[in-house]
Amino acid sequence: GGQVFVVYNRVEKIDLVASRIQRLVPQAKVGVGHGQMPERQLEQIMWEFYHRKFNVLVCSTIIESGLDIPNANTIIIFDADRLGLAQLYQLRGRVGRSNRQAYCYLLYRKNKILSESAQKRLQTIREFTELGSGFQIAMKDLEIRGAGNLLGPEQSGFLEAVGFELYCQMIADAVRELKGEKEEVVELPPVDVHVDAYIPADYIPSEGLRIAFYKRLASVRTSEDLQRIQEELEDRFGDPPPPVWNIIQLIHMRLLAHACGIAGVSADSRRAVFRLSRRLTRPDINLLSLKHKHWYPQIDRVEVEISGKSDILQAVNQNLRILAGYLKPGVDKQVPLPKRRRARKTALTAK
Repeated sequence: GGQVFVVYNRVEKIDLVASRIQRLVPQAKVGVGHGQMPERQLEQIMWEFYHRKFNVLVCSTIIESGLDIPNANTIIIFDADRLGLAQLYQLRGRVGRSNRQAYCYLLYRKNKILSESAQKRLQTIREFTELGSGFQIAMKDLEIRGAGNLLGPEQSGFLEAVGFELYCQMIADAVRELKGEKEEVVELPPVDVHVDAYIPADYIPSEGLRIAFYKRLASVRTSEDLQRIQEELEDRFGDPPPPVWNIIQLIHMRLLAHACGIAGVSADSRRAVFRLSRRLTRPDINLLSLKHKHWYPQIDRVEVEISGKSDILQAVNQNLRILAGYLKPGVDKQVPLPKRRRARKTALTAK
């Protein structure tokens, strides 16, 4: 007396599948429903199935959410290896919604060699059948698919437009706002220097660990925080390669700029521009122009000629430290320059 869902997700052949089922089981009353039907027609099909006008519904994955038909106790899913774990979990949930014994059959083509991830998905949906197993399935799905490539060069869209640090900050601000919390956040000045600054996969192979270190680096607000992260990187993964060292240098420059009242730094191959939070006096401008022939100070900024320098980042950093010493004497002791340590090498021997 139960009813059956037959999920076939190729609309162009779904009527053929329904006809074949009708031939195989002449006594069954078979209906067809999919998302390309007119809305009223689809609504009528679902109403008739709910009221037991027919007992087999051949349909697409349109049924995976929003349906509650207690009398349906069997679901047969064709090409289950092509569906995601979340989809399979939702589809399986269409049956077993009453005291009837429910059945879920996951089918794939004969002699087909399944991919490793497909095998894991099917095995997971087979293992976790208890009520409330959604969390375990979600964690297994995360393990199979990974956390996603949030920071890779092929990423596009919103995150790439605002940058990872600002994205994390916006998420944190939104969460605090929803909680009704008010927290004063220290905003570090931007430093825009065109250098490679990222964590290579051959330095930290684990994608999850790379994301964790990106987040920790983005949240640095003191030199001590930066030093702790640098030491941990060196202890765990060895001497940082140039792109990682560039990240450390850029964060140091932002800390130094914040400490001495510089609102932002930008640089290209020819010139560096240091935007100031306060205005320079005429004596200050004259003094800086006199002592540094490649400096061009103005009321609200200092421009520095750096053309011909092979290491742009180092050139910008050197000039930033000199300017910081003028704006706030002794700041170089508050924000010390990061220094490479000799990487520790740990040998593990199996006993």
